[in-house]
Amino acid sequence: MKTTWLPYKEKFVRALTVQYLHLGQVATSRVEGNHAMLKKRIEVSSQNLLHAFLCIDRAICNQLVERKVRAAATGTRVMHETQDAVFSGILPQVSKFACMQIVKQLKIATDDEPRSECTGVFRQTMGLPCSHELQWLKSRQHTLRIIDIHPQWRTQQVEQQEVRTDDNLINRIEGLIREVPALSASQQHRALDWLHNLVHGPHVQYIQEPAVVHTRGRRPRNTEAVSSTRRDPSLFEHVAGPRRASYHCSLCGEEGHDVRRCPRRYNSQEAVSGEH
Repeated sequence: MKTTWLPYKEKFVRALTVQYLHLGQVATSRVEGNHAMLKKRIEVSSQNLLHAFLCIDRAICNQLVERKVRAAATGTRVMHETQDAVFSGILPQVSKFACMQIVKQLKIATDDEPRSECTGVFRQTMGLPCSHELQWLKSRQHTLRIIDIHPQWRTQQVEQQEVRTDDNLINRIEGLIREVPALSASQQHRALDWLHNLVHGPHVQYIQEPAVVHTRGRRPRNTEAVSSTRRDPSLFEHVAGPRRASYHCSLCGEEGHDVRRCPRRYNSQEAVSGEH
């Protein structure tokens, strides 16, 4: 490992990660953390699917609330590093982490040392403007726009503002409706069903838990544990059938019979009656 792979680790690992938009996440630690959080929420692995769905739903709702709180706190706080005029068009509509990444690229752009040509790796992987783009904006005294930032780094306030300021939405919907008669009959039915499900919700009959009916008499006792670690029987154990319990005689101490079938039972009774 030390002589063959580790000296060249930057070459083959970076060759894969620079091709995709990963937003700075090049390890599986965040996925493992979310997996551990979900397992802690579910607690028991033997519950039904509905219980697991409700636990996951509550966990995601809590994460969304925390994200909104952090986004609101970030929007009310102005960092000293973002006092440059190039940030005036995106504050406070971009997250703090994205702003700090742009600040690092801005320092590279203002450096006096000669830099290499732009490869587009930073824009491809992070969805943020690189130092070459920032240098071009600074030279023309332009500012960053919100469309220069990937939607992942935008706050919830920006998403709601974009929905409210879309004035052409009704015209676009009416234009799509005028194109519906040109479709075939089957495509028109599918479009109608899709719109109906979108507005009124899908007509899905969810399978509910079966109703438990309490009959007369004593209820059977469930002796098997809910979360058992007992292994499933093998094929030869299915063929041989369940093992019979071995009896242990309390009179003679031998195995294979009980006290009712013990051959010494009557001898002991005769000896006791002869003494009397």
